[in-house]
Amino acid sequence: MIGAIIIVFIVAAAIVFIVAICNETKAKEMTLEAMLREEEMRRGLPPGSYSRRRIHGHRDKRDSDREERALLERGIKDLEKRMKNLDEIMKERKRDGR
Repeated sequence: MIGAIIIVFIVAAAIVFIVAICNETKAKEMTLEAMLREEEMRRGLPPGSYSRRRIHGHRDKRDSDREERALLERGIKDLEKRMKNLDEIMKERKRDGR
């Protein structure tokens, strides 16, 4: 009977010990993430910049600038196309007398 109590106590202590280690590791991870976010905010970078670099490898700032520029150029072309389309519609309406 006493042997069973000792075994249950050892198992419970081991579980508590493992949970404590997991919680401590998680707290360290959260602290590190908070420090990264704080550094990103201080430098004016978008949220997650450091973590994306860490996961996907090193990304140069020039690459992100090029991607952003390409996205803006596509947006401008799309807007120009829409403006031409609207101009054509307005011309047709003027011709039809609407």
